[in-house]
Amino acid sequence: MNGLTEEFLVTQVLSNRYEALNDFIDELIECDLCVAHNGDFNKNFFNATARREGIDPFEWLQMIDTMKN
Repeated sequence: MNGLTEEFLVTQVLSNRYEALNDFIDELIECDLCVAHNGDFNKNFFNATARREGIDPFEWLQMIDTMKN
């Protein structure tokens, strides 16, 4: 679907998921507005992953979803 192959992916260095999610939250809370394509899916996916990593829920800022607008 996205063109990423297993061969390519095994050569990549992965970030620590917990740290990456917290870094994203730190950046996001500094914003006034979030613009995303398929934002509801992304938000739900992010929230589910954050829960699995033991990260507390946070208040999402206003989002413009380009699939809906």
